Amino acid sequence: MRTIAHLSDLHFGRHNPRVADALLQDLWEIQPSLIAISGDLTQRARKREFQAACDFLKQAPTPYLSVPGNHDIPLENIFERFLSPFGRYQKYISEETAPTFVDPEFTVFGLNTAHPSRWKQGYLSHEQRQSLEARLRAAPARNFRILLCHHPVLVPPELNDLAGLTNPGSLLPILETGALDLILAGHLHRNFLTETISLDVGMKHSTLLVQAGTAISTRERGEANAYTLITLNPGEILMTVRVWDNQKFHTSIVTTYRKAGNNWVHASTSPPKRAAAP
Repeated sequence: MRTIAHLSDLHFGRHNPRVADALLQDLWEIQPSLIAISGDLTQRARKREFQAACDFLKQAPTPYLSVPGNHDIPLENIFERFLSPFGRYQKYISEETAPTFVDPEFTVFGLNTAHPSRWKQGYLSHEQRQSLEARLRAAPARNFRILLCHHPVLVPPELNDLAGLTNPGSLLPILETGALDLILAGHLHRNFLTETISLDVGMKHSTLLVQAGTAISTRERGEANAYTLITLNPGEILMTVRVWDNQKFHTSIVTTYRKAGNNWVHASTSPPKRAAAP
């Protein structure tokens, strides 16, 4: 069994320090196998914001894997935005913007969908897709295969007005092969869980889409701060949403998917638990 804590949209510079401290405490108690962060570690890619994000990660209990978000590209310095868009991210967070993490039971492939020419939407180049395909071919065949990116690849119809990838079709050939079990994304500050077949009836293989809300930002967009704890068992994946209740993070919803042939099939969802009175 392995566990992955999926965090997104920390937005240091527009974050709640009390929630950040509680999140660290929760991660120490859970001790996940990996912390996976799907971008937007900062609000405006300022040096002090990156330093705050760096300090937070140094206090985290386990290895982490991160990719940049659109907010991690400088907005105020236009020259730096186009000449060195990920320079600050690479200095403070990770030299790699598309890293790979290999565990005996799972592999996570980081994909950088942020692009300096786009303010909100993401973009995936032909070269990036080729690189991802090569990494997938080189990965252990029996491992869980997980993609980590900032922008969602596919979203439910009710969220289509929010910015995702400008060219989501660039990833569909990879999804059609069944090469990925999960895609972890953020950007929308909305929490949802679904699978690709339900959003595209033409697809033959299902990949689970795990969309995290904002973990510690004050830009909540109507949802409480939350992150997703993913538990990987042979033939089974549990998604546990951990929600901030103004005192601590607690388990809200637990959803189970099981493997049936080449597809992941919904098995059960527990009802949300009531938060304790403050």
